[in-house]
Amino acid sequence: VLFYLQPSREAVIVGSAQDDQLRQMRDYLQKTFLPDTVVLYKEGSDEELHRLAPFTEAMKVQEGGAAAYVCEGFACQQPVTDVDSLRMIMQKDVKEKTR
Repeated sequence: VLFYLQPSREAVIVGSAQDDQLRQMRDYLQKTFLPDTVVLYKEGSDEELHRLAPFTEAMKVQEGGAAAYVCEGFACQQPVTDVDSLRMIMQKDVKEKTR
């Protein structure tokens, strides 16, 4: 019902599973209550993910490290490369929705 009543949001984490930044961003997203957010992980060129979610095809690591892309309403924000920036984006979006 929630996805019917309000738009969903996607957070796509791109990078190697061994990347410390990726682990920090993943841990933040897993431990935070974000009921309207679908979280996807992409490592390398993931053909199956591209088939299921074509918008992820252009998403790449940034400057050799993990990156997080937050998308809503068919538009994605610029990628962020650290958990603090990701946290700011996610909290800002929640505050805007509760106004």
